Amino acid sequence: MTKDLRTLNNLFIGLIALYGGALLSHILSVFAFFEPGELILNQRLTDSDLFGMFYLVGVTKNLALFLGALSLLLFILFIAKSRLNLRLNGWLFISVILFLFIVSFEIYSLIKYDIKMINQVFFGQEYDLRFEIIKNKISSLSALIPIHFFSIIAIFYMFITRPFTKNEA
Repeated sequence: MTKDLRTLNNLFIGLIALYGGALLSHILSVFAFFEPGELILNQRLTDSDLFGMFYLVGVTKNLALFLGALSLLLFILFIAKSRLNLRLNGWLFISVILFLFIVSFEIYSLIKYDIKMINQVFFGQEYDLRFEIIKNKISSLSALIPIHFFSIIAIFYMFITRPFTKNEA
């Protein structure tokens, strides 16, 4: 691996780790609204708490989207520059499949829920509408949220250890 490619690989590893951290902080900030195990608003929260928490949700989502877009661009640049054979590098093939899943999930989530939520956080005043958007997102995408996060961890692992690599013989 050339020095430029190794630098690109290390940048991608760092960026995907930051993206995973931003996504985890967003997930945890969203679930802090609710009682454990239920989609009922936590009774201990006051209006001033809600304002700060909604702002935090908006900021963490924007950060996750920005880092996700940067990760995608760096991933495409890595694939284009490396010219690695997907048949010989199983780790890269699996990473491509996982990244396609992540990108499709993010685009669907962005179009269906996140644009409405970000607009409500920064420009709206209706807390009830914000909660409805969050509840709908959690109830319809609940199984995909952990899969999304663990896919990021798997890509991080694949780029560090590079399993499933065949030698050209």
